[in-house]
Amino acid sequence: MDSKEGQVRNKSLSKRFWWILLFVGLGIATLIIASPGKKSSDKKQANSHSTLEDKFTASFLPKSGTAFKYNSPTIVDDKIYIGTSAKLPFDGNPAENFNNIKDNYFYKMDLDLNVVWEYELSKTMVVGAAVLDDTRNIYFLTETFSLNNLVQSDDSDKKMPDKYSVYLTTLKLVSLTNDGKLRWQKIIGEENEIWDHSMLNISIGADNTLYFGHEKFYAYDINGNQKWQYPTDEKVIKRFTSAPIIDKSGDIYFVSPEPISAENEWGTDVIKAYKFSPSGALIWDTQIGNEPKIGEGPTEPGGARVGGEDLQKSDTVTSIPAFGLNEQSIYAITGCTVSKLDTESGELLWFLLPEGATGSFQASPVVDSKDNLYIGTKSNMESTLFAISGAGKQIWKNVIGADLYSSPLLGDDGKVYVGSEGTEKGHYHALDSLTGEYIFGTGVNISDFSLGSAALYKGYAYIGVHENAKEVPKTLFKIKLDANGYEQGSPWPRFHGGNQNIGRTEND
Repeated sequence: MDSKEGQVRNKSLSKRFWWILLFVGLGIATLIIASPGKKSSDKKQANSHSTLEDKFTASFLPKSGTAFKYNSPTIVDDKIYIGTSAKLPFDGNPAENFNNIKDNYFYKMDLDLNVVWEYELSKTMVVGAAVLDDTRNIYFLTETFSLNNLVQSDDSDKKMPDKYSVYLTTLKLVSLTNDGKLRWQKIIGEENEIWDHSMLNISIGADNTLYFGHEKFYAYDINGNQKWQYPTDEKVIKRFTSAPIIDKSGDIYFVSPEPISAENEWGTDVIKAYKFSPSGALIWDTQIGNEPKIGEGPTEPGGARVGGEDLQKSDTVTSIPAFGLNEQSIYAITGCTVSKLDTESGELLWFLLPEGATGSFQASPVVDSKDNLYIGTKSNMESTLFAISGAGKQIWKNVIGADLYSSPLLGDDGKVYVGSEGTEKGHYHALDSLTGEYIFGTGVNISDFSLGSAALYKGYAYIGVHENAKEVPKTLFKIKLDANGYEQGSPWPRFHGGNQNIGRTEND
């Protein structure tokens, strides 16, 4: 081989080498760009889908490892707003439990779960969905973990050892700017007051008034000033963890136990639906159905019923009401009873204890374009998704077999989708909304979906879980569905009205 031929061959090999290097580089770049839920500055948050089914297209884990137990995604302007929350530790050493509580955050994300910014909350967790006002300021409620020292003593001369317990204290209404800066925060009620572990959601009126409840029902303006409260006297609302909804005229509806004396430790099983004007005037209140309910089903095949066989009425409201067609009615849930009321007069039209319902409805209902309602029970292996007609007749039921804390949504593909605790088929389910036929389940290796709901947007469901799973240590997911959007004509296709979580009818 002469020198010229060698030079030509070397040039040819060099060109091939650079072309190969270019293709390899492009391939690596494509993989990096296609990897969802990953920040270029935080490689620890990269996705690992080796144990996830194909329907899971993105996943996310906060850097502290915390979860989204009470937090439904809010989607506005193609951005996701969501805070973190976790289970309250009960077992083991309380001081160690307190020290091991994971830091919480509030996030703004893009639709692939990439973080735009985070607001650190330390041992304070977000206890419900966020809402945004007209200028895109953000509002949500928080509770703070506290380690309380409980001194037990039988008499003054014999002091028992100190005991500790982890509590949630101090409810706060928090507002952030849209770039993640604190605007203000307000203590609701008394500081260091012990609260129940619960989900609390805000509704926001067209005039930007914020509505929410706990031991009182409150209206606040967007600068953190209280406008009114109910009741105005010393009575309180106990065991109320629902949320209000707002009609097109601005009137507000909520469902709760009736107000009682603060000294009454037993609560009440008198549950009412209320309608208020935007100025705080009570328009009507109506006692709703509260049929005695049986305890939850067994946790294993052939096991004992949890909670016994005794029938009892409910003294708690966790379900958020839903509007029926044209806002002519609302559906209100307490215990295992579904009630329907006329929105104009407050008349109780009917109430129903669905056949075979055990445990309780802790999720919130959705309503389709025919005025049919869908909701599931928390009852362990007897947990069931029900479809009920607008006339108060049971249409179908399907035993999912794991707690249905999570509220369903209605897709434009004729399916009802819902998350649950674990089943052999997975944690996220699709059923035919007309017949109740089970279509598919997915997410076998993830953790349990808990309170709140998925948000459906552009063909994907966004939803969190309440703790890490060993196989998939992620706590927020993007899931491909057969539906592209919500059912057309549905007055209430999703938890709290729609993806903005404002408690009003939306056109998502």
